[in-house]
Amino acid sequence: MGIRRIVLSDNIIWRYKDPALDIYPLDKQDIRAIKERPHRKVFRGKNIFVKAFRPGTIELLAKRDVAKKEFDLSRLLFGKNRAPRPLGYGISGPWRLFVSERIRGVSLESFLSGIWPALGHHDKDTWLLRFSFLLKDLAAAGIIQPDFHLANLFIDNGNDDYVLIDLQRVEYTARPLSRVEACEQLRYVFPPFAKYLTRYELLRALSYIKRWLPEVGRQSCRFFLQQVADKDIRRHSLKKLPRYLSKNTVYRSHSGLRVFRAIPVDDRFVEGAKEVVLAGIKGLRTNNKILVIKNSRHTLCLKLDLSGKEFFIKCYRSSGNLKSLSYLLRRPRSIKSWNASFYLDYVGVGTVSPLFLIQANNPWREIYGLVAYPWIEGISNTKDTVVGLCRLASCRRFFFERIAMFMWDMHEKGVFHGDCKITNFMVAEGGRKIAVFDLDSAKLVPKVPDRFRIRDICVMGRSLKEIAGSKEEVFHLLLSAYCRYHIPWQRRFSQVLSTVIKSCK
Repeated sequence: MGIRRIVLSDNIIWRYKDPALDIYPLDKQDIRAIKERPHRKVFRGKNIFVKAFRPGTIELLAKRDVAKKEFDLSRLLFGKNRAPRPLGYGISGPWRLFVSERIRGVSLESFLSGIWPALGHHDKDTWLLRFSFLLKDLAAAGIIQPDFHLANLFIDNGNDDYVLIDLQRVEYTARPLSRVEACEQLRYVFPPFAKYLTRYELLRALSYIKRWLPEVGRQSCRFFLQQVADKDIRRHSLKKLPRYLSKNTVYRSHSGLRVFRAIPVDDRFVEGAKEVVLAGIKGLRTNNKILVIKNSRHTLCLKLDLSGKEFFIKCYRSSGNLKSLSYLLRRPRSIKSWNASFYLDYVGVGTVSPLFLIQANNPWREIYGLVAYPWIEGISNTKDTVVGLCRLASCRRFFFERIAMFMWDMHEKGVFHGDCKITNFMVAEGGRKIAVFDLDSAKLVPKVPDRFRIRDICVMGRSLKEIAGSKEEVFHLLLSAYCRYHIPWQRRFSQVLSTVIKSCK
């Protein structure tokens, strides 16, 4: 309350004030702080937003006033119905204030996560078209927004259209953007949508943008934009992954066990799975709620019934003293798989999200770790689904296009799978829905090099050759589909194909 009193005191000197601000007196608003940083505060009232900036020495010497900048840009965009109504700009001691009317609507992030999936094809097209008009208006106004987060875009219920907030990082050119600058804006636009929009929907949006920006119709331009956008996605996502993990998981350590649990998961399921770790291999044989699906030297795959709910459990087992000793010196596979799953979910690559993991500090236990997933019938039917898709030539080509696009998108987002066989994927809805799991060998890297791409393609090709045809035919179909998206390989397709086939001998 002290900060609020200082910033929103009666001693505000208004440099610019809209008459409408008198309708919303600050001292009578139920104003609450929603963001508090040392040099920036954001307050929300019933009808208004107040942003307070405290410029530092450098800003004062350079005469940079972020509140004044945001007020001026809001006035410019409000005239085009692209920003909330600016109500005032003033000074309160060392603080600079910007006041705007509160938007009656939802953020684009809430819209995409809650409303978008239920919309029909026509309604989605309408919103994609409106978004292209938003970008056109920004280009005409000379606005470049590098801070293009979904929380910085709102849908105004008054006119069913997009409006921008949080303009402090906007670059204003005071002239319409050139075509190169308009293309550069797209670099910041598309990464936030990767989690919510399919590739088809992104291409539809580009088709509307192409009407006023013909450059995006060129394949080389689209690929360049994709490259720089994915580079930004990888850099920001790897940096924000620890925060995303801590926000969505609960961690605790007890009795030599480390437990990670997704927040919505009930603790009683975790307690039931602990018995698997503590009982070891012998205990599995006497438990009638456990069905062993796979039993190999290093792993066990189980179907486990806990309180009437079924789980797919992947267990990691000790396979010798030397191997166990190595696990003391590296990150456990269960935790690697857990982190990779959350990363894939964060960047919008389809995956089966884990529910909880249990990791023992002692790698000499018979079962020293496990990861639990929801039981999905479609996973066990993947091979049969792929066999059915590969019977007809037209369906086979469609499936290879889909799986190649999925792999390419996974690589572009900085994920090398390491065990990229078709049985580690879920293929459903006639090949239209694909998700990846079993991420024990996955690596998260700033950029996936060609040798890693080739290794994933080789493993996928080997797993498909018995289903879809001869080795040469499978690799030709898979690689030609992959190269449709990866332009650098298009120019040397024969060379890459030869490398892939030789690698699989």
